[in-house]
Amino acid sequence: MLPGFGAGVAPESLDGRVAFRAMSVDRLPVLGELPAEPGLFACLALASRGMTWAALAAETVASRIDGDPMPVERDLLAALDAGRFGKKG
Repeated sequence: MLPGFGAGVAPESLDGRVAFRAMSVDRLPVLGELPAEPGLFACLALASRGMTWAALAAETVASRIDGDPMPVERDLLAALDAGRFGKKG
């Protein structure tokens, strides 16, 4: 994007860190029971919105485990379902 911007910079002299953020291919969190592992629930791939999604995502997974009313509507639950990548259609 910036041709020549790093010219003359020795990478070994740089200090810093990298923080990778896990995300799914559709950029939505992965919530719920994993189809390949019954009884194992996931709350994954919150990416750069982890601080925003974390409380609602955790509440959604906890509600699924306990059988409580879900805190979000069905369409959103389907979009975030942990088994959505194995579904054909």
